[in-house]
Amino acid sequence: MPDPPSYVSLTVASSSSLLVRFDEPLNHNGAVVTKYKVEWSCFEDFMPLAGESIVENMRQLEYEIEGLAKGNRYYVRVAAWNMKGYSPYSSAKPSYAVPSSWRDVDGNAMSRTEGKNKLMDELFSQVKHLRPPDASELKENTGGDSPQQRKRKSIKNLFTSAPKFYKTLKRGVYLACLLYNGDKVLVTGDDQLPIVEVDENFSGPSVYNDFHWLMK
Repeated sequence: MPDPPSYVSLTVASSSSLLVRFDEPLNHNGAVVTKYKVEWSCFEDFMPLAGESIVENMRQLEYEIEGLAKGNRYYVRVAAWNMKGYSPYSSAKPSYAVPSSWRDVDGNAMSRTEGKNKLMDELFSQVKHLRPPDASELKENTGGDSPQQRKRKSIKNLFTSAPKFYKTLKRGVYLACLLYNGDKVLVTGDDQLPIVEVDENFSGPSVYNDFHWLMK
Protein backbone atom coordinates (compact mmCIF):
# COMPACT_ATOMS: atom_id res chain seq x y z
CA MET A 1 0.00 0.00 0.00
CA PRO A 2 1.18 3.60 -0.53
CA ASP A 3 2.33 6.03 2.11
CA PRO A 4 -0.31 8.47 3.40
CA PRO A 5 -0.73 11.82 1.61
CA SER A 6 2.32 13.91 2.42
CA TYR A 7 0.36 17.01 3.42
CA VAL A 8 -3.33 17.80 3.99
CA SER A 9 -4.51 21.39 4.50
CA LEU A 10 -7.95 22.51 5.64
CA THR A 11 -9.47 25.96 5.13
CA VAL A 12 -12.91 27.52 5.51
CA ALA A 13 -14.58 28.06 2.13
CA SER A 14 -17.93 29.47 3.28
CA SER A 15 -20.48 29.33 6.09
CA SER A 16 -21.43 25.81 4.94
CA SER A 17 -18.31 24.35 3.31
CA LEU A 18 -14.64 23.52 3.88
CA LEU A 19 -11.86 23.13 1.33
CA VAL A 20 -9.40 20.23 1.64
CA ARG A 21 -6.13 20.23 -0.32
CA PHE A 22 -3.57 17.43 -0.22
CA ASP A 23 -0.29 16.29 -1.77
CA GLU A 24 0.51 12.87 -3.17
CA PRO A 25 2.40 10.33 -1.02
CA LEU A 26 6.18 10.48 -0.93
CA ASN A 27 6.34 6.75 -1.70
CA HIS A 28 3.81 4.86 -3.85
CA ASN A 29 5.41 1.49 -3.03
CA GLY A 30 5.42 0.04 -6.52
CA ALA A 31 1.94 1.03 -7.73
CA VAL A 32 0.48 4.30 -8.96
CA VAL A 33 -2.02 6.06 -6.71
CA THR A 34 -5.29 6.39 -8.63
CA LYS A 35 -7.69 7.87 -6.06
CA TYR A 36 -8.03 9.38 -2.60
CA LYS A 37 -10.63 9.01 0.13
CA VAL A 38 -11.66 12.12 2.09
CA GLU A 39 -13.49 11.60 5.39
CA TRP A 40 -14.94 14.14 7.80
CA SER A 41 -16.53 13.91 11.22
CA CYS A 42 -17.66 16.09 14.11
CA PHE A 43 -15.58 13.89 16.44
CA GLU A 44 -11.81 13.65 16.71
CA ASP A 45 -11.87 9.83 16.61
CA PHE A 46 -14.07 9.91 13.46
CA MET A 47 -16.79 7.83 15.10
CA PRO A 48 -19.27 8.25 13.61
CA LEU A 49 -18.39 9.73 10.23
CA ALA A 50 -20.30 12.75 9.00
CA GLY A 51 -19.44 11.87 5.41
CA GLU A 52 -16.84 10.65 2.94
CA SER A 53 -16.00 11.12 -0.72
CA ILE A 54 -13.69 9.62 -3.34
CA VAL A 55 -11.45 11.96 -5.35
CA GLU A 56 -10.31 10.48 -8.68
CA ASN A 57 -9.08 13.64 -10.40
CA MET A 58 -5.30 13.32 -10.06
CA ARG A 59 -4.69 16.72 -11.64
CA GLN A 60 -6.51 18.64 -8.92
CA LEU A 61 -5.83 17.21 -5.48
CA GLU A 62 -8.52 19.02 -3.55
CA TYR A 63 -12.11 18.57 -2.46
CA GLU A 64 -14.74 21.01 -1.20
CA ILE A 65 -16.95 19.53 1.50
CA GLU A 66 -20.36 21.15 1.11
CA GLY A 67 -23.63 21.12 3.02
CA LEU A 68 -22.04 21.40 6.46
CA ALA A 69 -23.70 22.88 9.54
CA LYS A 70 -22.47 26.38 10.35
CA GLY A 71 -20.69 26.61 13.69
CA ASN A 72 -19.84 22.89 14.03
CA ARG A 73 -16.31 21.54 14.27
CA TYR A 74 -15.35 19.19 11.46
CA TYR A 75 -12.26 16.97 11.59
CA VAL A 76 -10.87 15.85 8.22
CA ARG A 77 -8.47 13.13 7.08
CA VAL A 78 -7.36 11.76 3.71
CA ALA A 79 -6.06 8.35 2.54
CA ALA A 80 -4.43 7.39 -0.77
CA TRP A 81 -5.29 4.23 -2.76
CA ASN A 82 -3.47 2.05 -5.26
CA MET A 83 -3.92 -1.56 -6.37
CA LYS A 84 -2.40 -2.72 -3.07
CA GLY A 85 -5.03 -0.98 -0.96
CA TYR A 86 -5.57 2.18 1.07
CA SER A 87 -2.77 3.95 2.89
CA PRO A 88 -2.98 5.05 6.52
CA TYR A 89 -4.91 8.27 6.98
CA SER A 90 -3.23 11.65 7.06
CA SER A 91 -4.99 14.20 9.29
CA ALA A 92 -5.57 17.73 8.08
CA LYS A 93 -3.66 20.73 9.36
CA PRO A 94 -5.31 22.25 11.28
CA SER A 95 -7.03 19.08 12.44
CA TYR A 96 -10.47 20.72 12.34
CA ALA A 97 -12.22 23.81 11.02
CA VAL A 98 -15.56 25.53 11.62
CA PRO A 99 -17.68 26.65 8.63
CA SER A 100 -18.24 30.37 9.14
CA SER A 101 -18.32 33.77 7.50
CA TRP A 102 -17.11 37.25 8.45
CA ARG A 103 -20.78 38.29 8.47
CA ASP A 104 -21.21 36.18 11.61
CA VAL A 105 -19.20 38.78 13.53
CA ASP A 106 -21.96 41.32 13.00
CA GLY A 107 -24.67 38.77 13.62
CA ASN A 108 -26.50 39.68 10.42
CA ALA A 109 -26.16 39.64 6.66
CA MET A 110 -26.47 43.40 6.17
CA SER A 111 -24.00 45.21 3.99
CA ARG A 112 -20.93 46.32 5.94
CA THR A 113 -21.16 49.76 4.31
CA GLU A 114 -24.83 50.37 5.12
CA GLY A 115 -25.13 53.64 7.02
CA LYS A 116 -21.35 54.04 7.30
CA ASN A 117 -21.09 57.10 5.03
CA LYS A 118 -23.60 59.00 7.16
CA LEU A 119 -21.73 58.10 10.34
CA MET A 120 -18.44 59.23 8.83
CA ASP A 121 -19.99 62.55 7.77
CA GLU A 122 -21.21 63.06 11.34
CA LEU A 123 -17.76 62.21 12.69
CA PHE A 124 -16.17 64.67 10.29
CA SER A 125 -18.59 67.39 11.43
CA GLN A 126 -17.69 66.71 15.07
CA VAL A 127 -14.00 66.99 14.24
CA LYS A 128 -14.60 70.34 12.55
CA HIS A 129 -16.43 71.77 15.58
CA LEU A 130 -13.92 70.47 18.14
CA ARG A 131 -10.82 71.80 16.40
CA PRO A 132 -8.91 74.56 18.24
CA PRO A 133 -9.52 78.14 17.03
CA ASP A 134 -5.98 78.50 15.66
CA ALA A 135 -6.21 75.34 13.51
CA SER A 136 -6.39 75.63 9.74
CA GLU A 137 -9.90 76.00 8.36
CA LEU A 138 -11.72 73.02 6.85
CA LYS A 139 -14.00 73.86 3.96
CA GLU A 140 -16.46 71.57 2.26
CA ASN A 141 -16.20 71.25 -1.48
CA THR A 142 -19.76 72.04 -2.57
CA GLY A 143 -18.94 72.31 -6.26
CA GLY A 144 -18.83 69.50 -8.76
CA ASP A 145 -15.81 67.28 -9.03
CA SER A 146 -13.17 68.27 -11.52
CA PRO A 147 -12.16 65.72 -14.21
CA GLN A 148 -8.98 65.04 -12.23
CA GLN A 149 -10.97 64.28 -9.05
CA ARG A 150 -13.36 62.01 -10.96
CA LYS A 151 -10.38 60.15 -12.40
CA ARG A 152 -8.78 59.44 -9.04
CA LYS A 153 -12.10 58.16 -7.66
CA SER A 154 -12.39 55.52 -10.37
CA ILE A 155 -12.07 51.86 -9.37
CA LYS A 156 -8.88 51.43 -11.38
CA ASN A 157 -7.10 54.29 -9.62
CA LEU A 158 -8.44 53.35 -6.19
CA PHE A 159 -6.52 50.07 -6.19
CA THR A 160 -3.26 51.32 -7.64
CA SER A 161 -0.48 52.30 -5.28
CA ALA A 162 -1.29 56.00 -5.06
CA PRO A 163 1.40 58.28 -3.58
CA LYS A 164 -0.89 59.20 -0.68
CA PHE A 165 -1.11 55.55 0.46
CA TYR A 166 1.23 54.82 3.37
CA LYS A 167 3.11 51.53 3.71
CA THR A 168 5.15 52.35 6.82
CA LEU A 169 3.21 53.93 9.66
CA LYS A 170 4.77 56.29 12.16
CA ARG A 171 3.24 58.04 15.12
CA GLY A 172 0.22 60.04 14.01
CA VAL A 173 -3.40 59.80 12.88
CA TYR A 174 -4.38 57.72 9.86
CA LEU A 175 -7.54 56.69 8.03
CA ALA A 176 -7.83 53.11 6.77
CA CYS A 177 -10.46 51.61 4.49
CA LEU A 178 -11.57 47.95 4.61
CA LEU A 179 -13.23 46.75 1.41
CA TYR A 180 -14.77 43.29 1.18
CA ASN A 181 -15.46 41.11 -1.85
CA GLY A 182 -17.28 38.04 -0.63
CA ASP A 183 -15.17 36.78 2.27
CA LYS A 184 -11.93 38.38 1.08
CA VAL A 185 -10.40 41.74 1.97
CA LEU A 186 -9.35 43.87 -1.00
CA VAL A 187 -5.89 45.45 -0.91
CA THR A 188 -3.75 47.66 -3.13
CA GLY A 189 -1.34 46.36 -5.75
CA ASP A 190 1.33 46.24 -3.03
CA ASP A 191 -0.81 43.95 -0.82
CA GLN A 192 -1.42 46.78 1.63
CA LEU A 193 -4.61 48.20 3.11
CA PRO A 194 -5.42 51.65 1.67
CA ILE A 195 -4.22 54.01 4.42
CA VAL A 196 -3.90 57.80 4.24
CA GLU A 197 -2.40 60.15 6.81
CA VAL A 198 -4.41 62.92 8.47
CA ASP A 199 -2.15 65.94 8.13
CA GLU A 200 -3.37 69.38 9.22
CA ASN A 201 -0.51 71.10 7.41
CA PHE A 202 -2.41 70.79 4.14
CA SER A 203 -4.95 73.39 3.06
CA GLY A 204 -8.55 72.95 4.17
CA PRO A 205 -10.17 71.48 1.03
CA SER A 206 -7.40 68.89 0.67
CA VAL A 207 -8.22 67.16 3.97
CA TYR A 208 -11.93 67.04 3.18
CA ASN A 209 -11.40 65.77 -0.38
CA ASP A 210 -8.93 63.11 0.71
CA PHE A 211 -11.35 61.97 3.40
CA HIS A 212 -14.19 61.42 0.93
CA TRP A 213 -11.86 60.01 -1.73
CA LEU A 214 -10.85 57.32 0.75
CA MET A 215 -14.46 56.53 1.70
CA LYS A 216 -15.80 56.37 -1.85
